[in-house]
Amino acid sequence: MKTDFDTDRYRTILRKIRTRPQIEVLLESLLEVPDSELEALGLVIEKFRKKK
Repeated sequence: MKTDFDTDRYRTILRKIRTRPQIEVLLESLLEVPDSELEALGLVIEKFRKKK
């Protein structure tokens, strides 16, 4: 069962997604990525963040 904190967190995330259509498209693409490749993708994203 989800707590109020979880519910609020998900609502906040969904609100952010709705205000940025490009994020919604990206998330739809991520849903197609196999679980086995998600960790590698996470590492790429982490490296990208560090470059900023």
